[in-house]
Amino acid sequence: MKKILIILTLCLGVFVSCIEDDSILLSDIGEVKISGIEEAYTAIFYENFKITPDYTFDGVDESKFTFYWLHRDRTGAHEADTLYVGKNLDVTMPGDIGNYVEIKVHVVNKENNTTYVSPSTIVSIGSHFQKGWLILSDKDDHGYLSFISESNTESPVYRDLYGNFSNTPMPKGKYLSINTQSDPSYIGVVLKDSPEKSFVLDGGSMSYLHLLSEEFKNMEHVEGPFKPVNNHSAFYGHYYCTMANGKIYTRASRYGYTESYYSIPAYGGEMGYEVKDLIGFTGRSDYVIGTYDYKNKRYIFLGRERLNVRSYSTPDADFDMGNVDVEPVWMGKSNGGQYKLDDFLSVVKNPETGGYQLHQIFLDYWYDENWVWGLTLKNGPPKLYNFPVGMIDENTCFGAANNMLYFSKGAEIYRVNLVSPNPTPTLIATMPDPVTFIGYDSDYKIAVATNSGDSEFPGDFYIISTATEDIGTVLESHKKVGGVIVDMEYNTTMY
Repeated sequence: MKKILIILTLCLGVFVSCIEDDSILLSDIGEVKISGIEEAYTAIFYENFKITPDYTFDGVDESKFTFYWLHRDRTGAHEADTLYVGKNLDVTMPGDIGNYVEIKVHVVNKENNTTYVSPSTIVSIGSHFQKGWLILSDKDDHGYLSFISESNTESPVYRDLYGNFSNTPMPKGKYLSINTQSDPSYIGVVLKDSPEKSFVLDGGSMSYLHLLSEEFKNMEHVEGPFKPVNNHSAFYGHYYCTMANGKIYTRASRYGYTESYYSIPAYGGEMGYEVKDLIGFTGRSDYVIGTYDYKNKRYIFLGRERLNVRSYSTPDADFDMGNVDVEPVWMGKSNGGQYKLDDFLSVVKNPETGGYQLHQIFLDYWYDENWVWGLTLKNGPPKLYNFPVGMIDENTCFGAANNMLYFSKGAEIYRVNLVSPNPTPTLIATMPDPVTFIGYDSDYKIAVATNSGDSEFPGDFYIISTATEDIGTVLESHKKVGGVIVDMEYNTTMY
């Protein structure tokens, strides 16, 4: 038995940074006993993770030992690496969010290299950034990317994530928009006056990945250098589309960042088109994009077969409204419900009168005997609604949900019932400060951003009830989230 122990001791004493995982456990025999380690833990990305075992030293001085914490991927495909040196594990966990790692502590006698190994524990890597509100704000041409976490109820507000992860401030410039993608998971951040500085973050860890322009390499049918207008995108299966240089591009997002973007052919042959905003529709198993063509002054709607560059089998799957000489200031959609297309919404300014008007366009599908499908108007021509004079200006914010349009006037929030025969703005809430953004939260809630005027962080965030029984009630509030909030999006990046 002594000979076996000597051989084992020599074999185990040769590690520095790597140890094979099939080491014989010595945690319950000899001069050191290790206990108090759970079978499984969850570590949170960007936060400290600790394990404090119970050690028993049988007649020996603790100072004679060195403590190595080793970890490796649960698959066992790689050798274990040293994670931490010390009696109690106290470290920010590495590894991809959603993955599992196996951890053991090795207690090594410095005099004779006898090694005592604890039972392994499995640690899953989670993130407080997987569910909550992602918020883009701007103050004095300095951007802030903040997050309000649903899982971290004690300290839900993470301010200036970019600065905390990269140890540098966000690029200087006027910030425009953010957009989250889920396949692969990432966040695009777009600057208005310096689009070449626009960048991409990892959707789960919020760490910097690369410049947004890197994703647009090898684009086909692109005229001139890449300058994104904004990063609002629309999903359809494993594809998504975005805009640059006034054109719409699409690609298969599941194939990673290096997949080429492809230009969607303009409706109308040689007429061409120029767009500045983008909205996605979903209904049944088909998908539709609606937007405004500034070049030809018309609304255009593109069906899934037109978006998917791998199929042009239904060229008449799109159509246009024609002769709409307006200046859109906001585009959105109202929820059409299950198996229905959402209604297309566009708030426009009449260049002749200066007044504001809402266009509500009802869409539906048609199919022929060969199941070739297209789009058609539903319930007649678009519904037009003229806002009362003085209610809308360049600072008005808009949002829509469940057949309701929400808009701001200073610190006041109004809503219009889109299915009412005589829609009338109704005041539902008065915020403490002017509203800078309205976002959709759920069936009976909206998210509202305001500008408090604070010299450091003026952006405040609220969740407001839109349910009949408590409409206008503040359900949640967070102060000093960032600068003046210019865009926010509910992020559900799940792994």
